[in-house]
This record gives sequence, structure tokens and C-alpha cells, in this order.
Amino acid sequence: MSYTTIFAIISFFVIIFLIILSLKYKKIKFSIPIIFLLLFTPFYEILDSEFLVDIFGCGCVPIIQENVFSIPFNANDLRFYLFLVLTIALTFLSIFFSQNFKNKIWKVLYPIFTFLFNLIFTFFICHIYMWA
Repeated sequence: MSYTTIFAIISFFVIIFLIILSLKYKKIKFSIPIIFLLLFTPFYEILDSEFLVDIFGCGCVPIIQENVFSIPFNANDLRFYLFLVLTIALTFLSIFFSQNFKNKIWKVLYPIFTFLFNLIFTFFICHIYMWA
């Protein structure tokens, strides 16, 4: 089973989860922690290909890595760490939003689903868009 298939299956269940939350609580803010990375990725890819690769280097050949700062850090590393920090921040946001839920199961499941979806999405994006 490929990464794309696994991500599609997980995305399907997350979307069903979001639809249930939206219908139950009638608030769109609950989808923000989950869809933010989906919306952020195209903008980041443009920024990455136009500017960040020139500054940090692509990471294509680590031995001859050259970047503006002359450090062993490249655009691939930046993407991974940025998306990981966003995943953690969005998980904390989902914990904050889950305080509005009356049902304890939703209070627990919402941050867990948000974290897992964003973490899998981060690894998926880093694997697919890796400069090689």
C-alpha cells in the first residue's frame, strides 16, 4: 500500500469526522486545526521553490551542500521542522477548541484526530516534496 493510498484513507475518515462535528456543533472553527496545513501547503511550496531553496539549498547532495549561511541545514529540514511546529501548535489549538464540547469522548478524540492527521500529513508532504 502506497503513502498516497494510506493518506487518502486517513483523510476520508478525518473528513467524515469533521462533517459530524460541523453538523453536531454548527461551528466551522473546529475544522481550522485540520484544514490549515492543507491550505498552507500550496503557499509554502511556492515560497520554497522561489526563495527558500536559494537561501538554504535544496539538500540534493548533502556532501556538497552550499547555502547562504554555510550551515548543514537545507530547505528540506526547514519544511520538516516548520510543519512539525505547526502540527504541534494546531494540536494545542484543537485542545483549546475541544473545551467547548460537552461530551468527554469528543473532547479526547478531537485533539487526537487533529494531531494524527496533521502528523501524517507532515510526513506525507515531507516525503512527496523532498528536494532530491
